[in-house]
Amino acid sequence: MDARSVTGPPQLPTPPAPLPAGCFCLPKTSSTSLTKSFTAVHDFRVSDYSLLEGMGFGRYVSSSTFSVGGRDWAIRFYPDGATAGLLGDVSAFLYYYSRDRDAPGVRARFTLNLLEKDGKMPPVTNPYMKHTFSPASDNWGFTKFMEKSRLQQGSPYLDRDCLTIRCVLTVLIDSRTVANEMISVVVPPSSLHQDFGEMLSDGEGADVTFTVDGQLFCAHRCVLAFRSPVFRAELFGPMKEKAENIIRIDDMEPTIFEALLQFIYTDRLPDSCSDGRNPAITHLLVAADRYGVERLRLLCESKLSEVIDVETVATTLALAEQHNCSQLRRACIGFMASPNMLGPIMETDGFNHLIASCPLVMKEILDKVKALLADSERSELLRRLSEANQYNRFLKRQAAANGGRMLPKGLLPSSLSHKDINWCHCESQFRKQYPAREGKTNEMGKRQQRFHVNTGFAFNSCIADKRPLQAWNYI
Repeated sequence: MDARSVTGPPQLPTPPAPLPAGCFCLPKTSSTSLTKSFTAVHDFRVSDYSLLEGMGFGRYVSSSTFSVGGRDWAIRFYPDGATAGLLGDVSAFLYYYSRDRDAPGVRARFTLNLLEKDGKMPPVTNPYMKHTFSPASDNWGFTKFMEKSRLQQGSPYLDRDCLTIRCVLTVLIDSRTVANEMISVVVPPSSLHQDFGEMLSDGEGADVTFTVDGQLFCAHRCVLAFRSPVFRAELFGPMKEKAENIIRIDDMEPTIFEALLQFIYTDRLPDSCSDGRNPAITHLLVAADRYGVERLRLLCESKLSEVIDVETVATTLALAEQHNCSQLRRACIGFMASPNMLGPIMETDGFNHLIASCPLVMKEILDKVKALLADSERSELLRRLSEANQYNRFLKRQAAANGGRMLPKGLLPSSLSHKDINWCHCESQFRKQYPAREGKTNEMGKRQQRFHVNTGFAFNSCIADKRPLQAWNYI
């Protein structure tokens, strides 16, 4: 029998020979299953916790709504538990606001935890929960969120009778499969900032030198000029240095000037300035405003706005006012205008500086919060604003009496701002620190105006009256 007539299984095609080295590979395709998700964090601050005890089970306080994954959510806190059997525990739930009663369920992964006083997560946290939210099942959470006995006075979770619940929420969207595009050329990320950083550190081609507190920094005129309008004017404008290539920088620390140069070359903040609590951020903002580096100033504003608290908000607001930081200013005023915030802020040292240097912004804050303040707090704030206005009027009068030269605020007696100061103490302090010119003051003890030539301050009452600060006259 002829072998060619025998039937059998079909022959498989011969695989192609390997391609020679250097040739392109055969095209290939691939696909990927994707599950889209959105994650966000929401902090819910519960003030006056001790006043909430006794609300009864099933009663709750709710956060404002926040949006994650196109859906609206809220945190509900039950001070006496969600049900009758939980009187010894507090409860916390995540609530889903459904816009469409017929909409399909929303899959979510979340956790709820109490933050400690310093704003950090506790060492032991609650586990993540998974739930499909729907109109029929619109809330889910922890019935035994925490024992009430752990939330008494001295608790690490209570800060001035306030506690904060943090929700970390991930909303999952339905999976889909997509075809992957074939990428034939891999392009590395830009290294421009690294190249410019090396150019600054190497100093090659540098044509200008700065001296800052005895430390020298070499740089390139063209780079500085294109990044800063102030440097452009100094280096190429009418005010440019013509005699030498060494320019002295005053009123700035070397580390701050170095960070300023690094940002100008790389458009990135130094690693040491990643935390808004670093005092260098404040100095760097001042430097950015001084040299017109707008993006750096805004980055510093953002860092400072992230760490605003009761102790720092007043000094931060004064800084924002001085350097026209509108976004940082708005963040500070919003924080101070929050319920139950202004009282603790008024007890800080920074608040005294704020009302003395920025009385107008304090009036703006007062307009926002006057409905929330108790009568005693409102009266105290108005009194201190009145003192600040008198203080600033005094400085202006003093400047006029001294040929336009302002008396540095630091030279004024500390007694000037004390609410219980009296005439005798005031006059003795001024006479001691600013001796009057001979023959220019009236006889002591008479009930008439006494004018101090050096300060422009008039006493309109007898020393024995001992009138307080509010009765002073500035001429």
